[in-house]
Amino acid sequence: MDLTLVMKNFCRRGGVFPLMVSLIVMMAVMAVMMTRVTRGRDGDRRGMSENSEVLMRLQGPLTASDPRVLAVLRSAYLVPPSTLPYNLTLHKDIQSYFAGHSFGWKFYHHYIKHFFNNQQGGFFVEAGALDGEFLSNTLWLETALGWTGLLIETDPNNYRHLAWKRRRAWLSNTCITKEEYPREAVFEVLTKASRLPTWLYHANTREINTHNTLLHDEMSNSSQRAYTKAQCFPLTSYLLALNVTLIDFLSLDIQGHEWGVLRSLPLDRLRVRSLAVEHLAAPNAARGGWSFDMTFVRYMEEVGYHLVDVYKDIDYFFVLQSDAALRRLSVPLNVTKYQAKQ
Repeated sequence: MDLTLVMKNFCRRGGVFPLMVSLIVMMAVMAVMMTRVTRGRDGDRRGMSENSEVLMRLQGPLTASDPRVLAVLRSAYLVPPSTLPYNLTLHKDIQSYFAGHSFGWKFYHHYIKHFFNNQQGGFFVEAGALDGEFLSNTLWLETALGWTGLLIETDPNNYRHLAWKRRRAWLSNTCITKEEYPREAVFEVLTKASRLPTWLYHANTREINTHNTLLHDEMSNSSQRAYTKAQCFPLTSYLLALNVTLIDFLSLDIQGHEWGVLRSLPLDRLRVRSLAVEHLAAPNAARGGWSFDMTFVRYMEEVGYHLVDVYKDIDYFFVLQSDAALRRLSVPLNVTKYQAKQ
């Protein structure tokens, strides 16, 4: 259509008013033409974006060290340490608060103090951090010795409490995967419906299809259950994102995948000096996984770790054999076993 000719004809017939009409008609035609062009470009971009995503997925899972994984982890899933005053208001004396039932906390705390009482500054990782205070395996290291680290908590309700505590550590509302690539997972969340302590339920959020203990089965059957989806990353990804190659203390309590996570660690490039691990043996009818696992201990010895002690057959404390300072403190003459204090 010749828009100039249309305008001239209108002007000859009626002056200014037809001219205004012609301008409006011309602008409408141009708008329609621009819309068609824009839609075409948007469609091309959308097609290119969809094709790129398909091509990326065809290449297989993204690896733990993929720069794209690390960039997303840094920007969307890691919260820097707080600089505000602590909000540690739940309890001051955990032993009296929990009426002596520590579920491994006193056992771990005994050895944490033994091995690190004189080390100012250090880096910890605690996976299964709950609210960052109750039964925390790392809070003392932070408040008494000035350590920092990474706290990972999957349950969104637990994480809200954790963030409110204002810990001097990196926070992440994600989960650690035993695979060597990121993935999403579905978790079962328990809601209290009996006389057991509320936080005991919070501590038993676990990925579906993991083998359970008799205690978890009892709690699950006597409570309301909900489900939540979480993004999971290999532990290696977190450490690369934070540029960390040395962990002084690693605490793993992720309800069933601990050994798998340890198997995935590149111990030739990463140094973990000590570990507190809740590990369930293969399920058995008699004890529901609550049994000492010698196969697990032998594996840890093969990769360079010394078993210091085990509590109730599920809580294990290891130190790195090649770490001279920790190995010296683990010699029987230099360490008081936890059971001897009971």
